[in-house]
Amino acid sequence: MATAGTKIDVQKGILTMTVFDTTVGFHIFDAMRSPMHLGDCFCIDVVDDLVESSFIESSSKDPLETSIAHHGMEFHDEVILKEAKALSVGLPTSSLNH
Repeated sequence: MATAGTKIDVQKGILTMTVFDTTVGFHIFDAMRSPMHLGDCFCIDVVDDLVESSFIESSSKDPLETSIAHHGMEFHDEVILKEAKALSVGLPTSSLNH
């Protein structure tokens, strides 16, 4: 991902990721000591979809570009929804006689 920077400090056991202006740190050694709960992992799929749609909606300032580039996705932003609906209705076509 071109917009993300990842740093791994092996000595401290910290993995740091920066996307745009947000930085998140993961303490690797602490995570490895915790017992694994398989039931907790089932919510990742839901979160992943929400993160993806939010990222796509906020990645472009132009709602028309977003709705064209990601046709078929479900959007929550009202402006993008309006543009996507206009695209799905389509423009009138003119018949050209040659």
